[in-house]
Amino acid sequence: MQPRKKVKENTEPTVQIPKNVIVNFINNRNEALGVYEVPVDAGPKEFQELVNSILPETDREEFNFFHKTKEIKVKLEVFFQQIQYTNFEANL
Repeated sequence: MQPRKKVKENTEPTVQIPKNVIVNFINNRNEALGVYEVPVDAGPKEFQELVNSILPETDREEFNFFHKTKEIKVKLEVFFQQIQYTNFEANL
């Protein structure tokens, strides 16, 4: 009979994702559109609605949303898990 292998426990602390985060919307000309507190269960669809609500009707269009160089295609909570984001004190 072979000895059982010891299972290594995960000793890394789990990161608590906050319920809301502060986001800064910046257009492709590097102009700030505004800083907003949004829930982490929001994603591109909700961001699109928010941005269009603050823009003049003539400037409304389809946008893509990024954190640094990574495009956000899912809800923020899922995105943070995918990129293993842990620094919730820093700017997005």
